[in-house]
Amino acid sequence: AELRAQLDRLTQLLRVAEEKSANLESALSQERAVAGAQEAELQASVSMWRDEAGLAAQRERQAVQMAAARLSQADEKAGELRDEAAFFRARFQELVLSFARGDGEVGPPPGPPPARVGGKAGGASNLLDGI
Repeated sequence: AELRAQLDRLTQLLRVAEEKSANLESALSQERAVAGAQEAELQASVSMWRDEAGLAAQRERQAVQMAAARLSQADEKAGELRDEAAFFRARFQELVLSFARGDGEVGPPPGPPPARVGGKAGGASNLLDGI
């Protein structure tokens, strides 16, 4: 009878242990599901941030390309302005030398009046070309 009582008590303890084990496995399964959902959410977030970083890098490359193009245009314009300034400087020096030698005239150049091409700069340029 004593053995029977011990067997019943051990059987009851085994059932309680099996029930606890089943509860723990259920809780573990739920935790794994939550962790899996969080991992999927984090992976999506990482993917989104990688895409954003890629777009930002692309925008940065485009901005650098635009800046380089603008710099190139500005360099071209500066070169054109330097050439134009050098031309006018040379014409001015020619005029100064001509007046210094005494063969320059103060009045308009001989021949027909120059045609105005447009704007003050165009007219001035045409006047200087005729000198």
